[in-house]
Amino acid sequence: MTLYQIPVQTANEAHAREAFQALMWSMGYPGRSHELPTSDNDFVTIARSLLDLETSYFCADPALDAHLAGTGARRKSIENAAYVFIPHLTVESLELIQQVNVGTFEYPDEGATIFIGATFDAGPISTWRGPGISSARRVCLDGVPAEFWAIREQHTRYPLGFDVYFVDRGRVLGLPRTAQVMQAEVA
Repeated sequence: MTLYQIPVQTANEAHAREAFQALMWSMGYPGRSHELPTSDNDFVTIARSLLDLETSYFCADPALDAHLAGTGARRKSIENAAYVFIPHLTVESLELIQQVNVGTFEYPDEGATIFIGATFDAGPISTWRGPGISSARRVCLDGVPAEFWAIREQHTRYPLGFDVYFVDRGRVLGLPRTAQVMQAEVA
């Protein structure tokens, strides 16, 4: 009798799987940070777990874009990209976010997923509510200006909108389009 052999994962596959699981859990439990696997660049780690020949991306940072090009994914305009990478929010990147694909009523799943660099546990406190959050969760994010929240509010009308992951030093925090965010005081 022959038993099926389970394929052995390479180190790169295991690393990408661990990153994907962190992304999955952080979106499933909004406002809770999850650890990414150790790496020199969190955005590259995330990209290697998501990007392939069948996906598209936009990157606002030329140095990071050079790494993302190596994934085989298609570089597209921000309006057409499935994944958007913004390591640092600037006035220019806030203007870009206004152009992100929010999907259509027929295909809401075409709304983009944005990855934004931020600092956790510092800065203004906001309250998040919605699916995956038992009652309410208080979240502190620095490096995310009030203008971002206004853009998100303007562009998110469920089922339309974009999902966001905030990234900070080996951790990721998911914010689905279904969550409501209320800004509050500075920490």
